[in-house]
Amino acid sequence: MNAVLRSLTFLRRQWQWLKWPVAVGLVLFLFSQNQEAIAQLAAGEIRWGYLAAAGVVMLLALLLTFFRWWLLVWAQDFDFSLKDAFRLGFIGYLFNYVAPGGAGGDIVKAMLLAKEQPRRRLVAIATVFLDRILGLLALFMVGAAACLVPTPILDKPEFQNVIRAYWLFGGAGIVGVGLMLVPAIPRSKPVQWLTHLPGVGHLLAELIAGVVLYQSRPLVVVASVLVSILGHVAMLSVFYLGALAVGTVETIPGFWAHLQFVPAAELAGVLVPLPGGVGALEGAVKYCYELAGASGASGLLTAIAFRSLSVLLAVVGAGYYMLARREIDEVIHEAEEDASHSADESTPQLDRV
Repeated sequence: MNAVLRSLTFLRRQWQWLKWPVAVGLVLFLFSQNQEAIAQLAAGEIRWGYLAAAGVVMLLALLLTFFRWWLLVWAQDFDFSLKDAFRLGFIGYLFNYVAPGGAGGDIVKAMLLAKEQPRRRLVAIATVFLDRILGLLALFMVGAAACLVPTPILDKPEFQNVIRAYWLFGGAGIVGVGLMLVPAIPRSKPVQWLTHLPGVGHLLAELIAGVVLYQSRPLVVVASVLVSILGHVAMLSVFYLGALAVGTVETIPGFWAHLQFVPAAELAGVLVPLPGGVGALEGAVKYCYELAGASGASGLLTAIAFRSLSVLLAVVGAGYYMLARREIDEVIHEAEEDASHSADESTPQLDRV
């Protein structure tokens, strides 16, 4: 058992540095499987107008995402401006791609906000993860609503589980947000009992107090979900505009089809542990294009167009990073030390099992 755990720990640490070569290798593999079709498409004319429009819409979608997070932080009475949300938002977006070790964009954002809000660090961190949860909820909601419009991909047996997942997780998320806004729950005896647990009671009490603040401002939570939906529709539209830039209306799935299958492809990019979902997103979009009756090569080029715009906008985060490099590096180092310390502490306990 000790040898197995040591091997797993070693692999986990090495993966932090291997994931980029794996991601790039996966993209190269996808290209190698579609060389001829990609060469034919590449020989065609790139419609720069559509690509420019996709870039503008992507920027709008990102700003809406940062605005959503600002609403959640503002509702907690933090001294946090919209300018701060854009600054930390772009830094987090950059670190989705380039963060060394296990520090991803959300962790960097959370740690930077916590450092700027030392009196309520836990609630500050919680706003980042609540923001991610509301974002995923809205993504499922957009996918489910889009599936109400008939398209050929909805008839594919392989896509039926995706439709069920949209409705299941979207519905569960709505119920969860609704329960969070019920005043009686945080004031109930079982929840209050948790605040008296030794060691973690005061932390739970701080989180519960944060939930109560959201209950006093329920429209903020509702507005955050609505902003998320608008932001996701914009971001999914980027894929369609990117497809029009490298293909034609006759050779790509329609707009509604993109709203239906791209949420599943984006989720694949989130779940696969690769930087920015590189390789996983491209492969998922290619598969969905084929499922929709279009060319897989067109899907791959569409995903590459989306990725190129995404990396271009991440450069904005690089500018913010250079202005506060020392502070951000310290936060990343602290996050990695905490993660390493937690992993080292858990090993002896597993050895005794």
